[in-house]
Amino acid sequence: MSKLNSKDVLLIGALSAGFYFIYRAIVEAANVKDKLADVGSAVGSGLFDFFHPDQVGETIFYIPTFPDGTKHAVPSRSVNGNGQFVLTQFYGSQRWQLLTNKKNGKRYAAKV
Repeated sequence: MSKLNSKDVLLIGALSAGFYFIYRAIVEAANVKDKLADVGSAVGSGLFDFFHPDQVGETIFYIPTFPDGTKHAVPSRSVNGNGQFVLTQFYGSQRWQLLTNKKNGKRYAAKV
């Protein structure tokens, strides 16, 4: 076996320190990436809230059965406090009343 001289010890120490600093830089880069992802998510969420203030009204729909037997999705924000709505793309300016069958829980639309 050969002995390590002082140059070899210094070289091993320098390489170890170099690898440690590279390792720490990679870990910090991963932390920065996670932090940037968190910031991006927060910014995106804030922008969505700004441009879509009525998230529930845009994502919840009633699906009643109409007198002609068809079913259509009715956005919850288009239904007023009395349960009335207009579905212009299918029935023009006709007003409808949203009804719920107490026995089976199904929703129906009746002309107003």
